[in-house]
Amino acid sequence: MAQDNERLNAPYWRHDGYTLRRLRTSIEALTQTFFGEIGLLPSVEKKIVVDLGAGSAPYRSLFVERGCRYITCDIPSAEAVPGAADLTMATGSPVALDAEVA
Repeated sequence: MAQDNERLNAPYWRHDGYTLRRLRTSIEALTQTFFGEIGLLPSVEKKIVVDLGAGSAPYRSLFVERGCRYITCDIPSAEAVPGAADLTMATGSPVALDAEVA
């Protein structure tokens, strides 16, 4: 969990901290633009975000606080916690998303 917080709130000493802070700023701007009260999609009933390669989903809160359903997809790995991702991806296979999402 500490690693998640470091990606979302990257410290200045971290080698990729600048990039991660810019990424967060961009995601916040995107969620405001599309899902904010006066955004482009404020009245869309189903706000669904699919995070491909989600890992531990450090940016989940940025979407959930805007009322989005957040679906995580990742590849199985030795480090992954079983069941951590909503969906798993396999090489050469489609991601099993519901028709309402895809």
